[in-house]
Amino acid sequence: MSILKLDKEQKKNILAISIGLIVGIAVGILLMIQTKSVHKDFAVRYQKFYSTNLDGKITYLNASGGRYYFKLNEGKEFFISPHNISDDQKSFYLFVDQGDYFIKPAFSDTVTIISNGQQNRYTFRDYSIY
Repeated sequence: MSILKLDKEQKKNILAISIGLIVGIAVGILLMIQTKSVHKDFAVRYQKFYSTNLDGKITYLNASGGRYYFKLNEGKEFFISPHNISDDQKSFYLFVDQGDYFIKPAFSDTVTIISNGQQNRYTFRDYSIY
């Protein structure tokens, strides 16, 4: 069957399906690009977190979008993803509160939280490898 021998309705259907496929493929490609961009942003932000010496009181803490955002001494905002926390540890967010003291040497994968005189340590995995 040649496309030239199809009636108008059949040609419309083929055109609609073709356009739908093109749009679907384009959306899929855009989603892949956006996902890669978001992953790259997380990797860059994790490397900034990892390479920075952090030592101060938590003045802001929020959980949103699967990440924990925090500020020390009203400074720059950082985020920690629960995916970074080593599997054998309890939830970071449950044990951290505004006013707690946060210590992380530069290029260290471990942070120390001092809360009510108790020290808790959390070890992080490199987010950029996920």
